Amino acid sequence: MNCNEMNVFKFIRNFSCFEYAMKETAYLKDSGGRAEPDWESFVKKCGRELDIPENNLLLSDPPQVQKVIDGKAKFEANCRDNGKPSGERAIYAMKTVRNNLFHGGKLVRQEDFPRDYELIEAAQFVLDKCLSLNKTIAGKHKSCLSEHINRSRENGL
Repeated sequence: MNCNEMNVFKFIRNFSCFEYAMKETAYLKDSGGRAEPDWESFVKKCGRELDIPENNLLLSDPPQVQKVIDGKAKFEANCRDNGKPSGERAIYAMKTVRNNLFHGGKLVRQEDFPRDYELIEAAQFVLDKCLSLNKTIAGKHKSCLSEHINRSRENGL
């Protein structure tokens, strides 16, 4: 696994543990009986406090979203968060990076690799900033990461 691939893995693992930590603290949402992280509440509480520089790639050139155009999935600019404070936009853009990795066919086209990796680094920066705002979430996140690392070692990974 090269350095860029390791960063992808680390971001996915960190994002997963962050959502776990949200659900274990004040940001649990009951979605028809399904436990989900309450991103809206988190963004309302922490988004305005989050100091993300405008030159962060998530703000200066946000990740695209996949939409259906003429019956085909195509990536387009995502403008839904214009006008919101930079912290809120950065959190939503970080979620878009995660969603694109899982659902959007990213890291498939070789010409997109450099930008995709840069977006992942920018998203990790925002995730780290989010952790710095909430010590309770950070503590749960840290224990989740420790468990992941211990299990990986036990399984020889």
